[in-house]
Amino acid sequence: MKVSIEVEGSLWSYETIEANRCSPEAIPEEQRAGVVVAVDPSGAAGHDDLGADEIGIVIAARGVDGDGYILDDRSCREGPLIWGRRAVVAYHEYRADCIVAESNFGGEMVRATIQAADQNVPVRLVTASRGKAVRAEPISVRYAQGKIHHVGRFPKLEDQLCAFSASGYNGGGSPDHADAAIWALTHLFAADDGAGIIEFYRRAAEEQSRK
Repeated sequence: MKVSIEVEGSLWSYETIEANRCSPEAIPEEQRAGVVVAVDPSGAAGHDDLGADEIGIVIAARGVDGDGYILDDRSCREGPLIWGRRAVVAYHEYRADCIVAESNFGGEMVRATIQAADQNVPVRLVTASRGKAVRAEPISVRYAQGKIHHVGRFPKLEDQLCAFSASGYNGGGSPDHADAAIWALTHLFAADDGAGIIEFYRRAAEEQSRK
């Protein structure tokens, strides 16, 4: 059930997400060119810390077909020991290449939290040097092109995506699930970085000229 309404000028639409949804059988392990677990940490002390944002934990893959796939959403509101272990379990379960973690909240403490659960897990720290909307736009273009598929239904993630516009995030609280998904897909499409944002503004200019 949708708990939010698409904002004006939304970068995502429920219709686009639905049109490109697929079943788990659509991308078997041997068809996955890369898999990552992305973590968007928060300062939550535990499950009952209702004033804190959730820790976004999203698993995504890039297929040999070049498309992106959201495989799972393990986001939660838990203390560091629990969410660190949760991310590591997902890493092993999905045979991921690495865990990608946003470093602005805690820096090396994020890496230490994850590696406390398994010191052999490779962790790639990424820094949010650009605004949320700027990071989101290239990924939203790939959705619009039908190149990103949700393998199942992820209500909170999809509500948060549809609350993004070019001016920023317009939902309540933090887009923790969406941020994790965007980090995951950005990492998987790193070789193509920049192409999406150029296409986004080209399409926006065309739409404006037709008005």
